[in-house]
Amino acid sequence: MILIAHGVKNKNDAKFALKKGYNYLEIDVAKRIIFTKFTIMHGAIPGKLGFGPTLETLLTSKYKSKLFLDIKHASYSFRFTSRIVKLLELNKSQGIKICGPDWKVISNICRQTHAYPFYTLKDKNSFKKINQILPHIYKPSGFSINYKLIDEFLVRSLKSDYPNAQIWAWIVNHNDEVQRLQKLKIDGIITDNWRNQ
Repeated sequence: MILIAHGVKNKNDAKFALKKGYNYLEIDVAKRIIFTKFTIMHGAIPGKLGFGPTLETLLTSKYKSKLFLDIKHASYSFRFTSRIVKLLELNKSQGIKICGPDWKVISNICRQTHAYPFYTLKDKNSFKKINQILPHIYKPSGFSINYKLIDEFLVRSLKSDYPNAQIWAWIVNHNDEVQRLQKLKIDGIITDNWRNQ
């Protein structure tokens, strides 16, 4: 089972989670209010979205292969996409895993940077729509799914249609849910538990 530390917000968090044996570091990414940088959202000052550590602080050789970027507030604009593509290219960040609910943006970024797209499914409506959209976007490396949606039918459907795509569940903090999901043979767990170890 792949373990992903949720809400990593700086280098100290990253170092701690990797030392505890977590495989990947989930980073929520936002654009700064003055849109020249991208910010680690979990590290932003409450109520001041866009002020906090910049994403570049974790785009180092030590961490970038372990990053799972969650781009939540993307809008399908050339400006947004081109800036994050440029940032990833400047930092030679090929192979990073990127997720988010705006599948077209994620697809476009991954296509240009050779990143791995994980399409976010946050509700039942997302699951209904994904099969209509997937033929028109970059092939998924995986799915980042609200754990409450995951059942035998969903796992069987996704594994049948996309046999090489991984299923990662978020945010799973209770052992009974971990055991349930393990029985369903999902691939990864995104959790806050790394903070308590």
